Amino acid sequence: MPIAGTFNESYLVGVWKMTHYAEFCFSDKNSKDFNWEEVKYSYLPFQKNIYYFKENGILYKYDNMADDPIKLAYRLEDEMLIIDIMDGGEPIKSRMVKLTDTELVIEDSHDDLSVVARQWFKRTTLPKENVSATAF
Repeated sequence: MPIAGTFNESYLVGVWKMTHYAEFCFSDKNSKDFNWEEVKYSYLPFQKNIYYFKENGILYKYDNMADDPIKLAYRLEDEMLIIDIMDGGEPIKSRMVKLTDTELVIEDSHDDLSVVARQWFKRTTLPKENVSATAF
């Protein structure tokens, strides 16, 4: 299925904040009848899940689990966003469902669990408390 919206790789570069999240378990439901909009839930204001994509293929991920951002590498292959774990772990492969200048929607499959997770992001700016924490 092609990406919804206008696909332009340059749209990915910048700061994105997760706004919604949902999961689908294949064993529970029929995928043809599944409606993501009905099950997605909003991230609360205190929950921090921010991705900062740089032009050089580096991604900084900010979350509530660590004071400093996690540095990762990313690349695009067709409609896949591939995030490489720098410690040698398996890369995370996410299908881009939508990419515009203001919205990013990605989907991760977890075959061993028969689960698909979808994440919605909106373009934002890096919060001031994070700017001095890392020299980009």
